[in-house]
Amino acid sequence: MRKMVLVLGILLFCSAAHAQNVPAFKNYQTRWLFDSEIGSEETLGFKLPHLAFGASFEQPVGKHFELQGGVSYSPDKKVNNGGQSFSTDALVIGWVRNGLGILGKVHSTNLWTPQYDKHAITPSFGSVFRVHEFGFAGRLYLDYVLPTGCTHCQIQGSRLQGVEAFNELKLWPHVRTGIKFGFYTFLEQGNPLSDQPRIRDIGGISTLVIRFVPRSEDVSQRY
Repeated sequence: MRKMVLVLGILLFCSAAHAQNVPAFKNYQTRWLFDSEIGSEETLGFKLPHLAFGASFEQPVGKHFELQGGVSYSPDKKVNNGGQSFSTDALVIGWVRNGLGILGKVHSTNLWTPQYDKHAITPSFGSVFRVHEFGFAGRLYLDYVLPTGCTHCQIQGSRLQGVEAFNELKLWPHVRTGIKFGFYTFLEQGNPLSDQPRIRDIGGISTLVIRFVPRSEDVSQRY
């Protein structure tokens, strides 16, 4: 009996030690994050500075899939109005290789101003790469936003479309930092009863993202 207990103890110890050395991309526990960002969305019609606060999660599903979701609140005001917004994100990643994944995302925003309320849903697709930069593990997200929105409604959709990039690194065990860029084209508001083409503009965003991770992470281990 004692020999059996000793053998079981050794096996349990070896299993625990092996689990601690499992690469991050094989760790299927939910990763929770508290997010904040500051930057500029001035060319999209918002006053400086852009601020947002929220929470998100990353949930690996087996070795080849990952689900992400998040909510955020922004007190940003439109240039000619007040305003505030609430956003949600849902994202699916299919890992085709350890360092390369294909992503699909849906971003939903509710904007409230004294003059009007607006709701927009913008899908996007792209790629995500697991990266190592200066000894720190991170990810690079690249995606293309698809245009949506009604063009003949009373509150016309902007038909926003363009490319987005987000590069984040695990600089500290509880902190990830990153930079987000976006370059878009969109339609100005016009008369919804007119058949005249609306004016198309270009704009962009640039923000610094800081994410607090309650569960300590190895800054050199991929995830």
